[in-house]
Amino acid sequence: MAQEKLSQAVALMQAQKFAEALPILEELKITNPSSGVFWNMGIVAAETGDSAKELEAWLAYREIMPNDWRGRSKLIQTYQALGNIEARDRERADLIALWKSGNDKELSSQALYCREQIVVNGQKVLAFEYFNPSGPYMVLYSFIALSASGQQSYKISLGSYDSQNQIALEMGERPKDKRYYHLDVYRTVGQVAVHESHAAFIGEPNYDVIRPRVQNILAGTSKPISSSTRPVASN
Repeated sequence: MAQEKLSQAVALMQAQKFAEALPILEELKITNPSSGVFWNMGIVAAETGDSAKELEAWLAYREIMPNDWRGRSKLIQTYQALGNIEARDRERADLIALWKSGNDKELSSQALYCREQIVVNGQKVLAFEYFNPSGPYMVLYSFIALSASGQQSYKISLGSYDSQNQIALEMGERPKDKRYYHLDVYRTVGQVAVHESHAAFIGEPNYDVIRPRVQNILAGTSKPISSSTRPVASN
């Protein structure tokens, strides 16, 4: 019976009927609490904008599944939504330490995790942080803007590319001990790939500096510093 009700709630969630799924999950929370119930309740609370209930669900989920790194990721997102930056940073530090330890093989195989989900002008955006930014095209954060169907519509990223850092060094635009970072938008319009640069930083900016800049881009109030286009490569 409990599994049938949980399946019913999940079906309603898949149909985007989150408000209808919530009473079923609330009942199961009392009659048959389980990791599945609290996981789905956390998702429903996030989708309906009830951050307090979301926190309740993820804390209960961690009681049952203390070693699931995904639950910690959800807590990072929830504390961000609640504006509890101290708790957010504590959970984030523990998640990164666990990734570095290698004790959780599944987690250590992940290149990034979702640290926030936001909605700007009715558009849902997933914010990802990379555990170990590296390589010639190093990216620290990626913000994926989703279409109504849940597909990626465009991407915003904070990167630090080796080639641009070398140019900035040779031109005297950065000291040797600080890297050059850039906040860019990548989108496709028809058969044209568009690249926009919206901000530049000397030294690594933290997430709370980047976040409002991204929100301005999403809201359409940020104007690019520069932009370029190229034809989309055909298969």
